[in-house]
Amino acid sequence: PWDLPDGAAEEVLLNHVLEHLGASTASFLGVMSELYRVCCDGALIRINVPHPLHEHYRTDPSDVRPVTPQTLSMFSQAECDQAAAVASPMTPWAHILGVDFELASVQYVPDAHTETLLRERGALRQDDRAEDFAEIFANLIAEIRMELRVRKPAKRAESQPA
Repeated sequence: PWDLPDGAAEEVLLNHVLEHLGASTASFLGVMSELYRVCCDGALIRINVPHPLHEHYRTDPSDVRPVTPQTLSMFSQAECDQAAAVASPMTPWAHILGVDFELASVQYVPDAHTETLLRERGALRQDDRAEDFAEIFANLIAEIRMELRVRKPAKRAESQPA
């Protein structure tokens, strides 16, 4: 447990942190649970991580877990419900842990050097989005920037004695 009260954080920045945490599944799930606990409803969590196919991730021995939008979608109750409706094998971590994060935005940051080389050599056309080719060309996307919104149920008003 983190030494922070429940619901204390309105905004969190994890700038090249999350890929270093959670070498075991249990510890990563613990991080996600604590993140949810310390955030208030509507809190914004900014997450910047290296793309798992970029050399920055692959060569750093302290990077222990790839973190992608698909990883984070497992912590959204709505995404888990949609996956269950189509019999997806996605693990419904949001329901298992009792957390709910909405993936509010995703931005892929290309590696400028790699992208320029591929465009100059005709491997990418000018109208191609680099992120669409990240799994074909290693090192094309350097970083993924994601924002999560914390979604907590409204607290019920406690009944007052008459």
